[in-house]
Amino acid sequence: MGCKEGKGNAVQAFWGFVLALSATEVLNDAGKVTEVIELASGSECVSVSILIGQWQSARVLESGTVIMDCKDGAYEPLGPEDILEVAEK
Repeated sequence: MGCKEGKGNAVQAFWGFVLALSATEVLNDAGKVTEVIELASGSECVSVSILIGQWQSARVLESGTVIMDCKDGAYEPLGPEDILEVAEK
């Protein structure tokens, strides 16, 4: 994932593009961050592909950051199964 090849043969589910600075966090089913991928305009890593079924979140790290999020298929509103419930720290 990130600026390297995805794992396995799963189909790409998410693609993000960033102008400025942000981080994509990859989470496990318990909500624990397992990987952080920093995206920065002008760097070698300006986009990220997340595999289907993988929890992820994005954090803006610099004012003025623009993020574009693309997914395969038609728009579907989020359902309860699409939101990972984790305890606040």
